[in-house]
Amino acid sequence: MNTVLNANNKLVEHLPLTSSQKWCMREMANVDRPGWCTVEFFVKTQTPMDAGLMQEATGYLVNKFESLRVKFICRDGEWIQEVYSYADANPFAAFDLSRFDAAGRREEIKRLCSKERDWLLPARGNLIKILFFKFSESEGRIWFCMHHVIADFMASVIVASDFMSAYSSLKQGRELKWQVSREYRKWFYIVEGYCRDVLLPSELDYWVNFPWERSTIMPSDFPDKFSNDQLVIEAMANKKMIRSFRIGTYRVEKEVTQQLFSKAGPALENWLIAIFFLAVVNNRNMEWLDMNVCNSGRNILPSDYGINVYELLGFLAISRVVMLKRPGTGDALLDIRDTIEQINRIPNGGIGFYLITDYIKNEQLKRSYSGFRRPCYVFFNYLGRLDSNFGNGQYEIVEEDTGAETHEGEIYNNLLECFIGVRENRLFFRFTYTEEYFTKDTIDDMAREMIAMFTAVVEEALTGKAAAL
Repeated sequence: MNTVLNANNKLVEHLPLTSSQKWCMREMANVDRPGWCTVEFFVKTQTPMDAGLMQEATGYLVNKFESLRVKFICRDGEWIQEVYSYADANPFAAFDLSRFDAAGRREEIKRLCSKERDWLLPARGNLIKILFFKFSESEGRIWFCMHHVIADFMASVIVASDFMSAYSSLKQGRELKWQVSREYRKWFYIVEGYCRDVLLPSELDYWVNFPWERSTIMPSDFPDKFSNDQLVIEAMANKKMIRSFRIGTYRVEKEVTQQLFSKAGPALENWLIAIFFLAVVNNRNMEWLDMNVCNSGRNILPSDYGINVYELLGFLAISRVVMLKRPGTGDALLDIRDTIEQINRIPNGGIGFYLITDYIKNEQLKRSYSGFRRPCYVFFNYLGRLDSNFGNGQYEIVEEDTGAETHEGEIYNNLLECFIGVRENRLFFRFTYTEEYFTKDTIDDMAREMIAMFTAVVEEALTGKAAAL
């Protein structure tokens, strides 16, 4: 962090960008509507809401978390975050939709949310919006929306939870203690030292000597169109397939979900990664698969570093690099076990690949480091439990059409993405893919194989045959 004079001769503070923010800024350079790169969700209210108190609660959050009060400027060819004052923030608005019928409310919500996204530009700041839509005296909707460059999914959950807590306190007449959290800055500078002094010496040799030449891009269902890897790379780099992305959602039964959680325990994420990996390589007949796995950067540092992860707001997600070899025994449980063992052998779970680049001192090695790995275009993200009432039965997350899908294809940069989460006690997974590259039948086949493996794990666990797993 440093303090400088800006163009208006005001004293301002600058913060560096996280690795995820750097990635996001690079991606937005290639899209027409950068404001539509958001993290957002809707909350249903079933009690009378006070717009004035909601505005005060929002202001309390924006004042507390300086990472919500930033705009992005380019200085000497590098992007930095400029922190602006609370007085310059404009995060809340309320709209009375009680005069509309249900169809009219839906259209008005889409119109207003779309308008807000158009204004969510990193160079302008004010990248968080909390909108209240009043349906009646006892019902409404709250839209939590933050530009992705300042928030990952966990940040949006923290903001929503803290907002509800602050609002409840105000409604009960309790005074809020206004303060600014410095945990974000503390995290920044400790992570810098951790990457340089811990991850770099423990991981560099592993990544440099990894057999990257065995990595290949997933074969397409349309080999005549994508006859070699370079054609795929060019199509993705030039966003030639952005209008053909589709989403397929699949669900697992409650009983299977419960037994899977019981069997896997804390290692659940690695089980899910292994099952997804096997579904892909078996379907595509691949020997190796290289993919990025999303994890929260809040968990990079060991607990004894003293970081309060619940006060870390920002785009802190990191990508683990996971390249795995197909076991191919033909036995689902043995293949899952083998894959999990491979994951466990990767240093620090693969978090260091992207984080250590800036700290490589050998300039020749530094320039060539990222070139060791070809584009993988496969992304996995375990979201955890998504349905929440934030500890209060008066609020719940609901699905609403805010028009977000209108331009969301512009920000996709993978051939295949798998998002897994839990909603209403059922595991679900969502495949995002481009239909110019895969057929729907291929995606459905992968999904069926994943469900079959979930079921096999549960059935073997119930009969006691999987004790060794």
